[in-house]
Amino acid sequence: MKNSDELIQLKIIYDKNLEEIEIFLETDKTNKDMELDEFKKEIKLFWERADVWNQAWHNAIYSEAKLNKDFDKFRFVVTRLVMGEE
Repeated sequence: MKNSDELIQLKIIYDKNLEEIEIFLETDKTNKDMELDEFKKEIKLFWERADVWNQAWHNAIYSEAKLNKDFDKFRFVVTRLVMGEE
């Protein structure tokens, strides 16, 4: 378990990542709409954000219900990036 300051920082990063995911999802972009460099950037961001979500889960910074709901947004990002579907 992380100390209090680390948990606060993790929560800040988590919230920022979630906001960025929601903005991405609002754009309706899929892999078909991206240049290769943008696609690579989004894939890298996905893995970084997934790592933060995992840390949030293990440190229980939010309720299990909220984390599960947020995870659905991650799945939508994957669907768009990998499958090219909305």
